[in-house]
Amino acid sequence: STCMVTWASRPLASFTGGQYLIWTLKGHVRFRITSLQGPNAVVSGVFFGGTSSGGTEIVSVTPQNITLSASQQQQFTATVTGTPNQAVTWSIASVSPSNAAPGSISVTGLYTAPASITPAQVTIKATSADGTASGTVKINLVTKSAANFLTADTNTQGSWHGVYGADGYSVANDSQSIPNYASLAVQNQFNYTWFSSTTDPRALQTGSGAGRIASTWYGSGTFSFDVNLTDGNLHQFALYAVDWEANGRTETIQVVNANTNAVLDTRTLSGFSNGVYLVWSISGHVKINVIWTGGVNAVVSGVFFK
Repeated sequence: STCMVTWASRPLASFTGGQYLIWTLKGHVRFRITSLQGPNAVVSGVFFGGTSSGGTEIVSVTPQNITLSASQQQQFTATVTGTPNQAVTWSIASVSPSNAAPGSISVTGLYTAPASITPAQVTIKATSADGTASGTVKINLVTKSAANFLTADTNTQGSWHGVYGADGYSVANDSQSIPNYASLAVQNQFNYTWFSSTTDPRALQTGSGAGRIASTWYGSGTFSFDVNLTDGNLHQFALYAVDWEANGRTETIQVVNANTNAVLDTRTLSGFSNGVYLVWSISGHVKINVIWTGGVNAVVSGVFFK
């Protein structure tokens, strides 16, 4: 047998401007439209879901736009409006690129980043108990920034080919070739060339190796190199500076986490008229600040990836 129960009836009149009738539903129901007056009864559309203006559920997730590195955790909170039931189901909706490790989300909304990071964006979703609404939050997974100082090389001078830059380089006022795992931006610098061609061994070999150029990025305050290594690995990074005219330049080289500005390493340069390479093993997104502390200005002539 079939049992039919009338749950609710709603009369409509004077609806030439259009009107929505909105319910929350569960299970199997039937809508019966009966003509009461006029030529006939009409319905123009039916819709599932909606917005808060219609009184339906909305799920809001906080905090938004989070950046995490390997194994870090973040507790998320979901607020459901439009219903007294605040229960939600947590899930990982997507990860981009799709082959990146997504991490995990607990039943209480505690997200744990994977132990090994491939830079990616993860979308976390909270779905309301009745499944009619959901909210999302984006997590940016980044490799942990690190800078381990290796050496100060005063012997190689400008002859970097075969020693530094096996993966890529940038020489001031000459050329550059940046590896595909990295990005490089020089910020707030001026450029200058002492000699476009010279045999002085302190001058850097050009990218082509056809000669040498005595050139520099410089500043009388602070200029920076923004270096982002996106493959999750440690790479050798070398910076070459030369006080070409022996003007008594002194400068501080500071490596910081580009996301938090936490200082990872600090080195001071003085008496470097014969040229010096500062060499680190770095990973993640770092900024290398070149801070003028004495002499006419601070200088750097080239940077090298390996």
